[in-house]
Amino acid sequence: MGDSPGEAFCNQQLAFIGRVSAGFTHEFMNHLAVINESAGLLGDLFALAKRKGIAVDHDRCLKIIASIGDRVALAAELAGYVNRFSHRLDESAVNFSVSDVLAELVALLERFARQRNVKFVANLSPTVELIHNNPALLQFVVYSLFMTTLAGLSDGGMLTVVVQKIDNKVWITLRAKGWRPEQAGAETDPGDEPVLSEALHKLAAEFDYSSHAEGCLDVVLRVAAL
Repeated sequence: MGDSPGEAFCNQQLAFIGRVSAGFTHEFMNHLAVINESAGLLGDLFALAKRKGIAVDHDRCLKIIASIGDRVALAAELAGYVNRFSHRLDESAVNFSVSDVLAELVALLERFARQRNVKFVANLSPTVELIHNNPALLQFVVYSLFMTTLAGLSDGGMLTVVVQKIDNKVWITLRAKGWRPEQAGAETDPGDEPVLSEALHKLAAEFDYSSHAEGCLDVVLRVAAL
């Protein structure tokens, strides 16, 4: 017996949260590994200086310390994104900045684009007004469209997220360069189409796509306030 529509919807959202969380964990562990290696190198330099009775290479140590600080800052920024991402589930309908919500998602999805050698950038306007809607559900829908689009991009492609306010709706555009629809096929995994349709209905949103040049695709999501 298959899942009921409600169960399928919940399962897809859980899969989305799990995949994003796993990606964050990998990135965070990479930062910790670099910090650990740098700390070990510092220890080796001090041990060598003590053993040979020579002065510590202060310039080299300062560079290593600076690199550790950079990694700590990157890890803290990433942790901040995932913390805010997690709290988006606290309320189903609130006033929020679409640009802020997408900035979190872009940071957490960048790893998936990098794995496919696709450049993922964001053009998020800070002037877009707050919208009253479901931020967690919006992130789920954008993730679904992102994964579908990413699957059809060629090596070295580019995916840009653009946010605009047009006719009392927020327009979120995924602009793909290097689009090869024949590549998507079985790799496309946006979740069940009925689940995406239900999410769009709950958001009072709609999407369409257009190809304005060879190898280019625009996926446009239009979201209204509830």
